Amino acid sequence: MTIIENTILAKLKQARIDKKLSGQDVAAQLGKRSNSFISRIESGETKLNIDLINQLCRVYDLNPAALFSVDVDIAPSRKRQGFLENLKYRSSDENLSEKSKKEIKKILPILRKIGKTMDRLSLLPLTLSDFYPYEAELLNPKSPSAARKLGKDVALKLRDYLKLGNDPIVDIHNLVWHSLKIPVCSLDLEKCHGIYNTDANDNPLIIYSLNDPAQRNVFTIAHELGHHFLSPGETFVDLNSDEDNIKEILADAFAQELLVPSESLCQYMGDEGLKLIDLEKKHIVSLCQYFKVSYLMMLTVLVFNDFIDRNKFNQLKENYRTNDLATLGYTPELYMTKPHDIRDVLENLVAIGLRKKKISCLFASEMLDVTEDEAKAIA
Repeated sequence: MTIIENTILAKLKQARIDKKLSGQDVAAQLGKRSNSFISRIESGETKLNIDLINQLCRVYDLNPAALFSVDVDIAPSRKRQGFLENLKYRSSDENLSEKSKKEIKKILPILRKIGKTMDRLSLLPLTLSDFYPYEAELLNPKSPSAARKLGKDVALKLRDYLKLGNDPIVDIHNLVWHSLKIPVCSLDLEKCHGIYNTDANDNPLIIYSLNDPAQRNVFTIAHELGHHFLSPGETFVDLNSDEDNIKEILADAFAQELLVPSESLCQYMGDEGLKLIDLEKKHIVSLCQYFKVSYLMMLTVLVFNDFIDRNKFNQLKENYRTNDLATLGYTPELYMTKPHDIRDVLENLVAIGLRKKKISCLFASEMLDVTEDEAKAIA
């Protein structure tokens, strides 16, 4: 375990002792049958995540922020940092171009205001514990196959929670922002498809690149959403690390099942009379148009769900060109009609606050740098 993990465990154990609670007492309040669950947590055997920490803090009447006030020298990529600190670190990331670094630095003041407004509105983004009932120790897959299984299962539980049925997601941005209360915006990024970050109060933000095709951004948003649910608070990825590679597989599997549910795919293929052995590019295009995803993503979904083998995948991918697919009716530009500016996210939040009378015109004017009269007009 890292220094910060050991420190958090020590603080949680001390909080339990200070409250004069036994392991059995805590287990009972968390709905567990045995105090061995608490013993596994305090020994480090059970991996901590944000949901579990929040549950324990509620039992101990402890402010979660106090757990992360650790005065030690930790590598910045592994700190539990605030939202802005994370992005400041990303602004010097060697994997990002100079242009991307400048773009990230430019939005920092607006991001600060978004976090402040969300806190004022008490807007709580959906978290894993809101819809996924299983114990935290089950959310630590050790193999790619286990990660794919978990990612798919969480996506299906989310679809059930949102009552999406077998219908395709028409507008992923609208779903994430309006249904899940997670702001989404676009940024002029290079060498980076998307970024997921949270601040010290767990206010999340998903950023996708303006330089990617629209259909790629659909997947990026869903992928970053997977990180929100399955790797909360962890905003850096080291692809040389087996653990972080597992997290990427988790997010990929989540995104694929969220956008193209296996059951819906089977049903659609059955309704259309499509046989796996007979699949051609025109059939893949038909699937893309129905599920609102890219051609390459649909091929990936088919191969990962064992609908097609690698030979068929390579055959359908061969000589792939978007302009060739257009003759078959491939229109990916319809999947996302416009970029989503970071300023629009802030204005939308302020408008909600004004309409619900949760913020004053003075507060709105300060957030948007406008007069109070101009702020009134926004509502």
